[in-house]
Amino acid sequence: VHFASHTGYKHFPFGEVMNGDQLLTILKGLEANDLLENIGFILTGYIGSISFLEAVLDVFKTAKRHNPQLRFVCDPVMGDDGKFYVPPELAKVYRDVVIPKADVVTPNQFEVEQLTDIKVKSMRDAKLASEKLHKMGPSIVFITSAIIIEDEDESSSSAASNNISIIASKRNGH
Repeated sequence: VHFASHTGYKHFPFGEVMNGDQLLTILKGLEANDLLENIGFILTGYIGSISFLEAVLDVFKTAKRHNPQLRFVCDPVMGDDGKFYVPPELAKVYRDVVIPKADVVTPNQFEVEQLTDIKVKSMRDAKLASEKLHKMGPSIVFITSAIIIEDEDESSSSAASNNISIIASKRNGH
């Protein structure tokens, strides 16, 4: 995307959402100039269209041919606080097509709930959602900015009942 600000600002949108063809044109230039050999990671962030999200996979596949050790870190930016920033249809593309290709995925609480259909309110829920994401493909999961209500089976001596947490999970064997 080419935006003047993120979607949370009062005066939005100023700018445009790139489409997949535009990304593939950039990919052709990178490949023609031999600029893909030294790429170690691909990191995604806010993506505003399905065609662009699908083109990201073409970029990943092409870059991986140039560097088989390439890692894909997917931040599936879709929304927060119960609302989408992007077309809701992107959730299915992330879940079915993109997440299975990712090595690392970093959804926030809203996004992990959209990807896994698990409402994350406790650490137990977060662990279940992480396991579901691992089964989709990524070996590492970070659930960011999750508001966790203390589990009943955890220590009741904790003063905080609603904590903003980052939950990290690594798939067994990696």
